[in-house]
Amino acid sequence: MNIDPRLKKLLIVLGILGTILLLLLLGFNIWRNYTYAKLVVGVAPEDTVLSFDGKSFKSPGTIYVRPDTYKLLFNRAGFSSYDKKVQLQKGKTTKVYVALYANSAQGKEYLAAHPGAQALLERIGGLMDEQSTAELTQKCPIVKDLPTTQAVGGAGEFTVKYDVVHKDGETSCQITVTYDNDTTKVQALEWLQQKHYDPAAYPVKYINLFTSPAPDAESHTD
Repeated sequence: MNIDPRLKKLLIVLGILGTILLLLLLGFNIWRNYTYAKLVVGVAPEDTVLSFDGKSFKSPGTIYVRPDTYKLLFNRAGFSSYDKKVQLQKGKTTKVYVALYANSAQGKEYLAAHPGAQALLERIGGLMDEQSTAELTQKCPIVKDLPTTQAVGGAGEFTVKYDVVHKDGETSCQITVTYDNDTTKVQALEWLQQKHYDPAAYPVKYINLFTSPAPDAESHTD
């Protein structure tokens, strides 16, 4: 079959232009991935609004931003809000999972009318819990050995546990040592040191079961 020379020339030109465009897009993606930080966000409900650095994103997915430390704010009408501080590095991908929970009749009605939204909430909530646990364990390795209760001969016993504290976009741990007397308190501190944990490195609350009228009677922070 003979092809019109003009059509053949047009096809060649289009092919060259398509190749150039493809190379430009490839080059742009390489430049963007190297120059910017990549933030991948999984949220529930899916129309949650993410705000940071003076910008807002509805139903955020993948966002390329300048490398920096940001405080991410998540909001959706009828649901709880959440904030999270992240450090985004050049050329690296950071994943963030956030599930907001219904805290009003409006939010509960939305979930009742959208079964898929409830399923998404449970899935993203599970990923959020896994991510929070990993971050907490990295920041406070002590939680891997808690809670624990240790008997100290006939002197009594002590208990060491932790609570998760979320403040100003960051998650940390609050250690609580419950003891019977001075001997068990000393044993608790020695147990922490035997586990290679420095009590001075963590916010620690001490509670004497027999003399403390309230859980916050005695505390120590670094």
